[in-house]
Amino acid sequence: MSTGFNTVIRHGYHQTAPLRCGDRLLSTASPREHGFTPQYALVYLSTGSATYSDPVHREVMLKSGDAFQRFPEVVHNVSYSAGTATHYMAVPSEVFQLMKGQGLRTLQHPLIRLGTQHRFLARHAQLARELRNCSPQRLIVCLTHMQQFLVDVHVHALTREVSPSAARRIEEACKLLSTDFSAPVSMPDIASKVGLGYSNFRRMFQQTTGLAPGDYRVRRRIEHAQELLLGGLSAKEVAARLGYSDIYAFSTQFKKFTGLSPRQYCRDERDRMVS
Repeated sequence: MSTGFNTVIRHGYHQTAPLRCGDRLLSTASPREHGFTPQYALVYLSTGSATYSDPVHREVMLKSGDAFQRFPEVVHNVSYSAGTATHYMAVPSEVFQLMKGQGLRTLQHPLIRLGTQHRFLARHAQLARELRNCSPQRLIVCLTHMQQFLVDVHVHALTREVSPSAARRIEEACKLLSTDFSAPVSMPDIASKVGLGYSNFRRMFQQTTGLAPGDYRVRRRIEHAQELLLGGLSAKEVAARLGYSDIYAFSTQFKKFTGLSPRQYCRDERDRMVS
């Protein structure tokens, strides 16, 4: 295969391991990796530095607190400084397509600047333990947790593009919109709680996350519903727990968001994870 690089390898991917999460300490002098993966992967540098380049020779310099993305089927070349510590997570390419469909601007460029104060390492370690101890039957639940983590990483990176004050307000709004899904939420009340007028809040939220506040709330509600369904609850139980008026209202919104009914979603996810 000719791609502009000398040799191309499919690295770090196994058909029997659709999810990967772990750490590497690159202790040799100037270690390099060169290849591509059918998965979507995120690699965070907690120490050290690296240079990333892709087939069109875009070079990105990375330092501690930065992360780079391995886009599905895109050849990349990474050169690390000795002593660099990396923390990686890889998920099926469908997760990448789902996030891309949400309009996250951070998926347009391989570099993500998270900073060293982000809770990446603590949550990454928790998910690595969960995956390591996960039974095949629970892989679907683990995938849901990893997907949510990746979305949170991108939202955090987007908030860093605005002023620190605005970032704190939008992050707080995201937390408020991601809790107590059984109760109705007033967006003007959320705006007031984070110290913004409603029009300004809506504009800033859309600019930062790529979603209107109401759409973000629905997305998080459905993501929580996915987790509950894969955890064994029936669609009727999930609808009641999340405050829907009835199972039909829940199923309609679920299908609008995912393209599948709750029953189809559970069946397809289980089939995909065991295939």
